[in-house]
Amino acid sequence: MWLFNIFKNKSKVKKIPSRTLDELKNITKILFVDDKAFKVIDNIKEKNGWKNVSRIVDVESLSQTEIQESHIIFVDIQGVGKKMNFKDGGLGLIVALKKEYPDKKIVMYSAESQGQIDAFHPAAELVDARLRKTASLYEFISTVERLAKEAFCLDNCVKHLKVILRREFGIEKDAEQTLCVFGIA
Repeated sequence: MWLFNIFKNKSKVKKIPSRTLDELKNITKILFVDDKAFKVIDNIKEKNGWKNVSRIVDVESLSQTEIQESHIIFVDIQGVGKKMNFKDGGLGLIVALKKEYPDKKIVMYSAESQGQIDAFHPAAELVDARLRKTASLYEFISTVERLAKEAFCLDNCVKHLKVILRREFGIEKDAEQTLCVFGIA
């Protein structure tokens, strides 16, 4: 109920509360789709405290539980997508995931840095981030933190709603007005 009372007192506009990093680590569900074990996955969970990190070898269905429950999905573009017969592997899987779940955060990663990857594949435009599989743990953690904040912090949700209102309806609103449009303030 606190969300509905954030802007109740119009004379004193309160700052939208934001979640701490520890709260984000407890609630964010991160999924890696990778056909090979990958040390970074364990490090994100064990050394950096992200509680809900898992890996599946491939996706059998876009409606499988791991996909539905995840907030951030890392997709290795090589060696996955086979079970759903994507001719372009993980790239095809990314396109299907973004089409089915446009609000999920998708990260494309690969050990392949040249040659076999189609640089103009539509998946490259759809992802929220791209990383080399050889990127440092710091780069993976920074990406997880940024995407978790985007997915869960209320002020980022309000910013996102403002963009949608402007783009879809041509409506310019500040944070309080945006919440009012949705009956929250």
